[in-house]
Amino acid sequence: MDRLARRAILTGVAGLAGCSVLPDRPYQQKRLWPLGDASLPPRQGPRGAPVLLVRATEAAPGLEARGLRQHRADGSLATDYWEEWAAPPAPAVEAALRARLAAAGLFAAVVAPGSRLDAHRALESQLLDLSDDATSATAVIGWTLIDLDRDNTPILQRTSTGTAPVAEATAPARAAAQNAALAAALDQIIAALRTVSR
Repeated sequence: MDRLARRAILTGVAGLAGCSVLPDRPYQQKRLWPLGDASLPPRQGPRGAPVLLVRATEAAPGLEARGLRQHRADGSLATDYWEEWAAPPAPAVEAALRARLAAAGLFAAVVAPGSRLDAHRALESQLLDLSDDATSATAVIGWTLIDLDRDNTPILQRTSTGTAPVAEATAPARAAAQNAALAAALDQIIAALRTVSR
């Protein structure tokens, strides 16, 4: 190796020593937030109440991601990469919905697909929105109650919207507000089902 080639290699090594391949920002770890409450104890429904089948909750486009969503002032929608739900939103909403229905005591049993019980009614749902903006959080669930004993006749079809204020522009406050909005939307579903289960 001649002197010029050796000098070029040494100069390159010295130049690399002054550079860092590590970013200047400190490491940021993702945080996971629980969504919904699936730990409510079930309550037995009245004698002769139907068995309800709760089918899988579908996710509207964009709601498959686990990041917290926020509507910005310019009209755009941002999904946070560092702040995520502990589970995908739609399955978490489904679990919370099933738990609240079982705790409401409106049905003889609330079951999932694959149950050996013969269901009389079915509830289909879709998570249409779960997000916040500078002041409030919103959860929107579209749902249909179906009579399985009458050739899958729709009994009730509605869209339930829950809102809750955002206390401050932090991830914990945003996650809490979105959870509160979801609880409000689920309460609307329970209230509507009470009117048709009497």
